Amino acid sequence: RAVSVQIHRPTAHDRERAREFADAKDVPILAAAIGAGERLLVTHNIRHFRSGEGVRVVRPRTLIEEARAWMSSLGT
Repeated sequence: RAVSVQIHRPTAHDRERAREFADAKDVPILAAAIGAGERLLVTHNIRHFRSGEGVRVVRPRTLIEEARAWMSSLGT
C-alpha cells in the first residue's frame, strides 16, 4: 500500500500565528502544522520551536516514550 500524503500550504494568517513560536527560518514548518490542524510537531530541532497555537513540539524520542507508556496502560 501507499501512504497518503497531503501538502498543506500555510496562509498568511497561519504564518503570522507561528512567528512568535518559531525561529524565522522555521516559521513555514510550524505555520503548516497550525494550518493543517495538527496537534503535534515531531522534530529533532525543538530548540527552534516553542509549543503554542495548539501545537505541541516534541522530539521523536518523547513521542516513542509516550506511545510506549500509553500502550502499557492498555495492557499491551
